[in-house]
Amino acid sequence: MHVESAETESSRGAGQSPSRQRRRHARLVAVRSFSSSESKLMNRPRPTYFRNSLDLRDKVQVKILRKRLNLSNGQFAEVVRKSGNSISAIAKEAANEAAKQAAMQAVKEAAVSMPAKAMA
Repeated sequence: MHVESAETESSRGAGQSPSRQRRRHARLVAVRSFSSSESKLMNRPRPTYFRNSLDLRDKVQVKILRKRLNLSNGQFAEVVRKSGNSISAIAKEAANEAAKQAAMQAVKEAAVSMPAKAMA
């Protein structure tokens, strides 16, 4: 004897939709357990890249910024030591250093040309 069940308002609970009834009786899905090596890879911190800070471990970023600012390795290291890893601070400090270098060069040229003018 086969009895078909007719779903009525009272059989599924008063005021509950059929989808809620299905969710309540849903089957559990098997959860795959990971081995220790897989879980370490999955829990690895994702590298965070900030557009306004320089990653000093990334050789490509350092090379591109150093060439864009027209600095030698030593000059770039000095600027980064003074200003930190913020790209805008590095650019500002590099501009200040370039202005100081230009002023020193102008003073040296003026000092060299002054005695020549005095003798003439």
